[in-house]
Amino acid sequence: MIDRLSVEDLSDVVLHFDNYLSPATLNILDTLNRANLLPAKIRGELIENVQKTPADNIAKDRVYLYQLTNLTCDDPKAIEIIKLCYLSIDLWHCGVINSNEFGWTEPQYIRMNLLNDKVSWSNEEFETIKQNLLKNIATYDKFHNILHDDSFMKTTQVRYLSDMLKFINGLDEVRQASLSNARREVERLLADRTHYSDNIDFMMSDQSADVDFAFSNIYERVQAQGIESCKDDIDFLIDRALMKSPIALTRNLRCIKYIVDENWEQMLHMGYEKKLNKVLSTFMESSSWESLDLRFAFNYLHGIAIKMNNSNVINEECKKFWLENEFIKKFVLE
Repeated sequence: MIDRLSVEDLSDVVLHFDNYLSPATLNILDTLNRANLLPAKIRGELIENVQKTPADNIAKDRVYLYQLTNLTCDDPKAIEIIKLCYLSIDLWHCGVINSNEFGWTEPQYIRMNLLNDKVSWSNEEFETIKQNLLKNIATYDKFHNILHDDSFMKTTQVRYLSDMLKFINGLDEVRQASLSNARREVERLLADRTHYSDNIDFMMSDQSADVDFAFSNIYERVQAQGIESCKDDIDFLIDRALMKSPIALTRNLRCIKYIVDENWEQMLHMGYEKKLNKVLSTFMESSSWESLDLRFAFNYLHGIAIKMNNSNVINEECKKFWLENEFIKKFVLE
């Protein structure tokens, strides 16, 4: 429905909002922005509101701040105010509730790696970020041996430490060098949370948290070391999809799609196109859809098909179904 509204209609609707900076309004604006439907006039109104609002009066919720950053990233004055919001909170909150007495919850941190290409930090601001990162590494390290060992908590911690590593690796050479010791500590802590040799066992589990943990481990290992280092895991990941193992099957396809997106040339070199064609043909059968969330699964399979088609390695039947079928197109978000 939203794509049928004109720019004027959207403007009229949004202009009736009482507060551009309320979480509910910002969520709507973010949705419009991601669909490339946010009128320039409305973006300008939002930016003007940010410029006039003291940082203390802006919500410090991490999702809210991401949305605000994405909506105003082209305006230096607005970004300067938003940067004050980021710098006023525990940026790298590691999940340890009390640094003197152990208690642990899900880390409520800012994924600073997602801001690397959106926000520039002065030397003074970077020093604040750096000191917060070092403080949280030290706190996490103090308790990492007694942190929860269930798969959900491990996955959360793997994501946290991986984001920290990606942030460091995304910095310029000088700032990376200033965090070289921190990088080694993060890599050590990440190794403690991941058990690559167990991934196949985890993928065979009847617990979705165990399966998700394996997917996260495989993806992070591929990111760090390339696909050749975990070929056995990737082979089983694809075989598991071919077997249509019902637990976390949609997320199984998502993991395959992410690996394909970021390592396509390597996968071609290793001859994975045959198995991937088999995956595409397997899920052409409607009987295989029962364990899938079709809204997401069809997009993952469509994305894999695009990669293969661009390299002319897709079967003709798979091409027609995943790239040209009108029913599939109804689910695909371009």
